[in-house]
Amino acid sequence: MNQCVTAAKIRARKECEAKGTKATVAVVDTFVSSDESCTEMTRELAILVEKEGLLKGLLNSLSQRKDCLIQLSSNQRNEMQMHS
Repeated sequence: MNQCVTAAKIRARKECEAKGTKATVAVVDTFVSSDESCTEMTRELAILVEKEGLLKGLLNSLSQRKDCLIQLSSNQRNEMQMHS
């Protein structure tokens, strides 16, 4: 991601030099935000972050399910001991 942004900034500065205009921060940032490769990479990053969150939630729910099953098993053993 950082490489894409850096490459876009370099292209923006080169374009400004070719046109004879000053490469201000606003111009460079606008170029970077409109660069297709950077926007596509940003979209992909957002999707991957979303998937990471979903997987972390799934992992957490499975961990809670495991703990619940362990507790149920322990309760069942205790009941069996009380009835014997």
